[in-house]
Amino acid sequence: LKRRVSQNSLNTLDWENDRKLVMSSGAPFHVKLLGVVEVEKGRGVDVCEAAIQSLKGNTKNKRKLVLTVKADCLRSVDEETNEVVFDQPIEKVSFCSPFPGHTRLFSYIAREAHTKTWMCHCFASMKEPGERVCHAMGCAFTACMRRQQTRIAELNKQRAAKKAKMALEEKAKQEAEAPVPVRLGLSS
Repeated sequence: LKRRVSQNSLNTLDWENDRKLVMSSGAPFHVKLLGVVEVEKGRGVDVCEAAIQSLKGNTKNKRKLVLTVKADCLRSVDEETNEVVFDQPIEKVSFCSPFPGHTRLFSYIAREAHTKTWMCHCFASMKEPGERVCHAMGCAFTACMRRQQTRIAELNKQRAAKKAKMALEEKAKQEAEAPVPVRLGLSS
C-alpha cells in the first residue's frame, strides 16, 4: 500500500484551499475505510497506531467512501450507494493522526453518542496523504473552537446584561418601597 507522495499533493496552496473548503461546502477526500475499533482512550498517536495495527490482518474488501470534512462534521458517504456511513459532529472528535511511516493511512477518535465509548475510525486515503486529511480536520477543529468561544462570549454578555438589569430593577424596587421622609414645618 505504500505509495510515493506527489509534489502536487504537498502543495501548500492545496492545503490552504482545503481550509477554505472546510469553512464553506466541505473538503472531500476519497478514502477506504479500514475499520472502526473501540479504544480505551480518546487521544494519542499510540492509540491510533494500535487501532490501525489491529486491522492490518483484515483482508476484507474495504469500503470506498468520500470523507467530507466540514466545519461542523465529518461525513462519510459510500461512493457506490451514496449511503451516509458516518455523520460525526466535530465536537465528538477528540483526536486525529496520520500513521507514521505510511503516507496514506490516518485515523480519528470520536466518542459514540449512545454508548459513550471511544471509537477509532481508520482509513487509507486513495489520493492524498493522510497528513493532509488530518490538516483539514484540524481546520474544522479550529472553526469549532472559534464557534464555541463566540457562543461563550455571547452567553457571558447576555448574563452580564441580565445581571445589570436585575440590579437596576432591585434598586428601583428598593427606592419605590423606601419611606418618603416627611418634613414637619415648625412655625416660630
